[in-house]
Amino acid sequence: MKSDVVQELLPVVLDGKVVRTCTSEQRDHFGLIQTGGDEATAACYVYGIANLIDKQEVLQKGDSVRFQVASVRSTGSRIATNVATSRRFLHARVDSVKGQVPILSACCPVILLLISLGLVA
Repeated sequence: MKSDVVQELLPVVLDGKVVRTCTSEQRDHFGLIQTGGDEATAACYVYGIANLIDKQEVLQKGDSVRFQVASVRSTGSRIATNVATSRRFLHARVDSVKGQVPILSACCPVILLLISLGLVA
């Protein structure tokens, strides 16, 4: 976002979850990030592609993100800026491959459980 549009950038980094992604199919091209647990007390902030730290990253609905809040000078509204995902990556060693299915090492039972439950691709 252009620096002449942003009036104030809050120093606090917030955690949130992507509620709506910004895609070209939408008329306004803006996504929505929600902070807080339940919808009654949650605050929602709008973001765009220009507000992402890594412009090549594609956010999906439900992704955990970290961001800062900025105030827009012309409207006085608050938006999410410096948005970055906080994805976790799991690493495992492949022992063998049977057909198209990799067999992971037995030293990683938690990862095996997550894959068998379909929680990790």
